[in-house]
Amino acid sequence: LVQGLNIEGKLENLMNEINNLNVDICGISETHWEDSSDFISELPSKEMFRIIYSGGDTKRNGVGFILSQRIMKSVSSVIIVSDRVIAIRIEATPMNIFIVQCYTPTFDKSDEEKEEFYGVLRSTINKKMFHEILVLMGDFNSKLGNNKIEDIVGPYGLGTMNNAGQDLINFCCEHELFISNTWYEQK
Repeated sequence: LVQGLNIEGKLENLMNEINNLNVDICGISETHWEDSSDFISELPSKEMFRIIYSGGDTKRNGVGFILSQRIMKSVSSVIIVSDRVIAIRIEATPMNIFIVQCYTPTFDKSDEEKEEFYGVLRSTINKKMFHEILVLMGDFNSKLGNNKIEDIVGPYGLGTMNNAGQDLINFCCEHELFISNTWYEQK
C-alpha cells in the first residue's frame, strides 16, 4: 500500500476490495498509523470489519489485520508485539490457527535492525501452541529468485534472489516453514 492507510478513503477502499473478493483475513503492512487499536468499521453497504493494528509512535511501519464479519468473532487473542510484528489466534476446526503479520526492515536498514526484527519474529512464532497451525505472512521486502530450494521455495519464485530473500529462506529453514506463494504460478 503506497503511502500507507493514513490517507482518507484508503481504508474504506481496501475494505471494499476485501469484501468484493470475499477475503476473511487480510494482513496489512506499512499502515503508517500511530499507536495500537482494535475497532469495528462499517462500509456504507453495512458489511462490518474488525481492524486490529500496531503502529508505534512515529507514523512509520505499522502492521495489522482486517477481518471480515464472518471471522472476527473467532479471534481468541491478539498479541501486539511492535510496529513490525502482530499476531492473532483464531479458534477453528479441526485446529486453531496462529497468524503472524510482519513487515521486514528494508535493505537500507542496519544489520542490527534486521537481526533484532528476526529475533522478535522468532520469539513471536514461538508463542504458537503445539496444537495450532502457524501462518506467517507479511511484507518481507525480499526476492527469492526462481530456483526451487528444498521444501522451502517452490518453482515459481520471481526475480533474482537478494540478501533479504536469503535471510527469509534461512528463517524458514530454521522453523520448518515454506513460502506458499512460490508453489503456484502467479497470474
